[in-house]
Amino acid sequence: MSTTSAPPSTEPVPSSPAGAMQASCFADVLALLTMDPQDGALVEAAVAIADGMPARAILPVGLPDRVRCPWGVSPQSALLADHRARREDASAHLAMLRRTATRCGGIVDCLALEHANHGLIGSILSVARTARLLVLGVPADIGRTLTPDRRFTDALVATGRPLLVLPRKANLVTRPRRVLVAWRDGPASSRAVHEALPWLRSAHAVRVVTVLGPSLSQAERESAAGEARLRGHLARHGVTATVACVDAQNRPPEHALMDEAGAMGADLIVTGAYGHPRALEFVFGGTTINLLSRCRLPILMAH
Repeated sequence: MSTTSAPPSTEPVPSSPAGAMQASCFADVLALLTMDPQDGALVEAAVAIADGMPARAILPVGLPDRVRCPWGVSPQSALLADHRARREDASAHLAMLRRTATRCGGIVDCLALEHANHGLIGSILSVARTARLLVLGVPADIGRTLTPDRRFTDALVATGRPLLVLPRKANLVTRPRRVLVAWRDGPASSRAVHEALPWLRSAHAVRVVTVLGPSLSQAERESAAGEARLRGHLARHGVTATVACVDAQNRPPEHALMDEAGAMGADLIVTGAYGHPRALEFVFGGTTINLLSRCRLPILMAH
């Protein structure tokens, strides 16, 4: 069951050339690669997001300070051979991705980021913080462990940057035209909506959805009331949106969100990311991790 107001937008906004560029593209997009077959989709997405402007992609290459030494080979020789093999593999992978970018008609500077293993994550974060928007894929083990790949979780919570996340088998090759905003009245959702404005302005349809549980809690009442204020905020930025409160009907919230996305033919979901730090690990909230593991649409997230 849902309640809806305001008809969907059918025309992109704004109409001026300068405004259209501002509305449709992100300057300084950075794809975080992992030597996964999904990297090709990340480069394609970076091209689509940059919309004719140059983008970057980095492939972290961790260099161990010791490796298993075969019989008759010195430790130093074994280490040099290991580092050489890692560099060659990275070089071949990046060459393939450059061809992918060229085939898509984009300009993506694909580079290796070499660092000793113990400092690799810090080096990744340092580079990531210089980007306007990060693009990365969901780790293969998401949903099967409480502590997914730290490169992924740290990119989300420790860079201060919004992320365009591609779940497994998802892709983005053109600007999104139908966008579902998963709204929860709080800082994470608010920031995600703000970061998504370049796409929301150029979208043909934007739908803001708050999922309600079996009992309407005070937090849910406030979130539902906040939808009307959000619609006014979006209108001031040239975005016409419908808003809806959806009854989850005793289902997990992410199921209701994915049903809503399917019903409107969405090609992007915008949502806040919820969770909490524990020591140096990050444990995702249930809705966030289930959405990442089950959704087949690109997700723009902010923490």
